[in-house]
Amino acid sequence: MKKFIIGALALSLVTGVFSCKNEDEVNPIPEDVETVINSFISGVVTENGAPLAGATVKAGSETATSAEDGTFTLKAAEGEVVVTASKEGYVETSASINVVKESVASVNFELSAKNKAVTVSPDSETTLLEERDKFISMTFAAGAVAENTEVAITEYTTRATFDGNMGAISVLYCEPSGQTFNVPVKVNLNSKTSSDIVFANMVHYTLKDGKWVKESDMVAGENGYTCELTHFSSHAFGAAVKWSSTNSTETSEGVVIDNLGQVSATSKDVTVSVKNGWKIDGDLTAAVKAALAGVSDSDAAALADDLNRMVRNEKGASAAVKTNTVSLGKVSVSGDKKATISVENEVVSSTMAVDIVFKGQTITVNVPVKEYKGAKMKVSYQNGEMRPEHSGSDIQG
Repeated sequence: MKKFIIGALALSLVTGVFSCKNEDEVNPIPEDVETVINSFISGVVTENGAPLAGATVKAGSETATSAEDGTFTLKAAEGEVVVTASKEGYVETSASINVVKESVASVNFELSAKNKAVTVSPDSETTLLEERDKFISMTFAAGAVAENTEVAITEYTTRATFDGNMGAISVLYCEPSGQTFNVPVKVNLNSKTSSDIVFANMVHYTLKDGKWVKESDMVAGENGYTCELTHFSSHAFGAAVKWSSTNSTETSEGVVIDNLGQVSATSKDVTVSVKNGWKIDGDLTAAVKAALAGVSDSDAAALADDLNRMVRNEKGASAAVKTNTVSLGKVSVSGDKKATISVENEVVSSTMAVDIVFKGQTITVNVPVKEYKGAKMKVSYQNGEMRPEHSGSDIQG
């Protein structure tokens, strides 16, 4: 009897062990990990619209170098970030952007090689023409400087804004910065249009403590627009404009990490395609002709070029829309789950309204602009049969 009880107990224990083992084998527990998508800053560095390699791009402690095609990518923290692009012998430019969670923020830069300096003498008048775009000339009167002074002016592209209503046709980097003049320097912005067309509100701005401030109004003349300056800084010359915009999204091809039926978590290198840049949304010359009835072909083309320059100097680079391939690094997904990463490009459709005096009549010309500001990633999940919450359909993360 005693042997029977001991044997029965042993059989019960063995049966229980195998029962537990079989239950674990039948119902394995998938490994859980957190799916993390980091945020990045991506863009293109150009010179006169062509890719510029070897430029240094910095955002906080992160640094990247532009590749042969001008592209760069930086890992970024969320929040307001100042991004700077520079290269030896070029005018440095920067941009302030907002980086949000699980996103790629797009920002492009156009760098300009610095022009050579010329000597301004205190004994004679000197006229200096900006060499890159030949839009601006400066005349230094005798006595403007106290001694021979090396000066240089370079047209460059930057995000020149003043309360959201600056349309800069020309932006100059002037050296030596801080140089003052005993006699005001005369500035002439050459007009490419005939006297039939005049911008209604032309203004001279200067960069002070990192912000653009209004310096003076400009006067329209036979050869363009004129003003005076008494010191060197960065200077912008352009018309007052008004911007309005709406936001939307465009979906790019996403990425699927299928780990259904697997107990262990997995990691995969993920790359996504992100659009960046801007373009005129339509035919700008045709838009000018539609607004200014009877305008000549040459004036319509010249005005369209001025308007395009205004947009360029607000966006920080020449018109171009490109698709960058951005690496998000390794992305992990839990066992028995499928993750779908969708890519939604942020699109800003804007209109720049500019008042033009055409043959004595003030007319507003509207410039339609489409800009790609980056992309946000959204992750949805499908649970497998090993998970109690299995649904067979996508669950938003």
